[in-house]
Amino acid sequence: MATPRGKIGRLPEALRAQINGMIRDHKTADEIIALLEAQGVSGVTPQNVSAWKKWGFERWNRRMERLDEMASRREFARQLVSEAKDEGGDGLTVASDAASAIVVEQIAEALEAFDPLQLNAMLAEKPEKFMDLAHALAATRKGDQASVLLRQKVEEYERQKKQLCAVIEEKGVATKEDFDAIYREAYGVKPGA
Repeated sequence: MATPRGKIGRLPEALRAQINGMIRDHKTADEIIALLEAQGVSGVTPQNVSAWKKWGFERWNRRMERLDEMASRREFARQLVSEAKDEGGDGLTVASDAASAIVVEQIAEALEAFDPLQLNAMLAEKPEKFMDLAHALAATRKGDQASVLLRQKVEEYERQKKQLCAVIEEKGVATKEDFDAIYREAYGVKPGA
């Protein structure tokens, strides 16, 4: 990250953040200069404020937007996991699904940001970028499929566990034959076969 330049750029970060907030709130250069003078900073001109607005503030504003978007995505993922747990679901599987959805969303947003002509020109110049994108999508899809398989296995194990518990509750004990019958029913083969 480049070192901030200019009179405002060399101020302490907390004071720059306060100035950025004032710019965001459409305060005038005179109001910003008055704040700085009240803080013991002199010599800042309206031109300094204008230059900061174009460089420092814009950079800060983009960073704040990225942080807000990241926080929003994290909150979305937390909410999905929480809802799944409330419904008795597997939070880990839902978290994996949420992460995949976020990755796909980010790829879609990146594609939407390109003008088709610019995208075609870039792909003509660097065709390997198309393969990078295709590989990323394939990896995401593979992860989704693995997540579905894991969820199915977990559901099957839970079903088997309930079945075994029912046998134990009914008989007081589960024999190897009981376990083998449940396994055979679930997988169509004898355990260890």
